[in-house]
Amino acid sequence: MLSRGDILTGPVGLKVVPAASGVKQMTELGVATHAGLIRAFSELTHDIDVLVIDTAAGISDSVVTLTAAAQEVVVVLCDEPTSITDAYAVIKLLSRDHGIQCFRMLCNMTSNDYEGRQCMKNFFKVAIGFWM
Repeated sequence: MLSRGDILTGPVGLKVVPAASGVKQMTELGVATHAGLIRAFSELTHDIDVLVIDTAAGISDSVVTLTAAAQEVVVVLCDEPTSITDAYAVIKLLSRDHGIQCFRMLCNMTSNDYEGRQCMKNFFKVAIGFWM
């Protein structure tokens, strides 16, 4: 399913498995195809220190399946209501349904540390608001 030709080499030797952005069929993969894709990642024979899988936003089956199979989850968000809500939803679902308890957060599209802190403050306001 995944071959050497599917992996691109980027700057300083970074290996990239490009996603099929904008391809509708990628959002409609079945459970068996998800399992095959995850198996293909685990069977890569390259010397790989870190494999980053960039999923779409939201809680679609493909996002949840790929994220639940990860060793480490990094949730990327920006300081916009829909992004913050999506980030909260995926964390809640992965925690509740898949037992994932550790998440790293990355605020994107910030110009400085202050904007990053504001983004996280807004995320926590939303998260606490859902629990109250």
